[in-house]
Amino acid sequence: MVSDKLTNPTVKAALDALQSGNRTEWAALFEGDAQLFGDGTPRRLHAFNKEAVGHERFTSIDHVEE
Repeated sequence: MVSDKLTNPTVKAALDALQSGNRTEWAALFEGDAQLFGDGTPRRLHAFNKEAVGHERFTSIDHVEE
């Protein structure tokens, strides 16, 4: 699984929710007014959930740091 390299349980849970397309679990890990950045472009959490979760996935993680 892509998230096997992750040691932070919250980050791992977020990536697992994103990978499985679980919008409810994903959104629960963020503040309601969180702003995410995809390709350097800011996106509100609600918009990201609607547009990306369930459609976008990581294929690999090359580097992990604290």
